[in-house]
Amino acid sequence: GFTSFLPQFWMRARISPAAALLMRAALIVERGWWDGGRSRGRGSKSARCAHTAILEASDGHRGDAFWAANHALVDCLGGEYRNLTPIFRWNDAPGQTAENVAATMRRVALTMDKVRVAA
Repeated sequence: GFTSFLPQFWMRARISPAAALLMRAALIVERGWWDGGRSRGRGSKSARCAHTAILEASDGHRGDAFWAANHALVDCLGGEYRNLTPIFRWNDAPGQTAENVAATMRRVALTMDKVRVAA
């Protein structure tokens, strides 16, 4: 699966700290996802919404990489970055799934740096 591939990929790829946060956040969402007040996944204690997953991936540090990851995700969602509301609305949208949240985070991570994998 993707999770076993990811550590090998990071060892060969040049990826920014913000992109790495999004990749880690995707893994966190897959463990348990919080959607509009409902917990989905392997237990409510581990459930995280998209934004909280990014925060957890950053070990609670709201530094440059944290904000860059949030900005990149909002850009992908077609929003204008003023605050985190577009991420909350997207995460909680009717029909949203953990799989889509995680896949979108990965897509943003891979495209924000135009990652090149070393041979």
